[in-house]
Amino acid sequence: MRLTDTRRLTGPSLLLDDPGAIIEAEVSDGHADALISAWTARLGEALDALGWGTPETGVRRYSGGVSLAFRAPLDALYAATEANEWAFARAVEDLEGDGEEALGDVARDHSLEEIRLNTEAERNPSLHALEAAADAHGVSFLWDDDHASVGLGTGSRTWPVGEIPETEAIEWDALHEVPT
Repeated sequence: MRLTDTRRLTGPSLLLDDPGAIIEAEVSDGHADALISAWTARLGEALDALGWGTPETGVRRYSGGVSLAFRAPLDALYAATEANEWAFARAVEDLEGDGEEALGDVARDHSLEEIRLNTEAERNPSLHALEAAADAHGVSFLWDDDHASVGLGTGSRTWPVGEIPETEAIEWDALHEVPT
């Protein structure tokens, strides 16, 4: 068992409808179910420690490997990848005795306390508020590491993620979508 890739999912994907984190791992077909079970248990432990609740997961088996994903807060996706790496390393450790070797050069192991601190550093309540307000007003919400926007095309507004206004100050009637 070896981790081959770890990354954020910033939107809908093959495995999840929402943002999250995913790991790709090499594992023999005969050991995939054991890895998935151990990863699920360890992920639950990590997310419980972070206060994120019961994980919503997505799993894909393929010849020689698995994809292991879970839904995470959109403002904590880097910490979510670390939590996923932690859960994977602990799962491999449970099954084979050496989780560090399984991480290889793709990732480094993190303590749950480090991950919790990283989550706090990433937290952006205004981003969550903007997403909820856009949904309530029926307009699209898009974001990346640097910017967040509501509406589409000429009917959109964009702000740096560190400068999102209070949702009450946004002229929602001026925003609109582009027909798709």
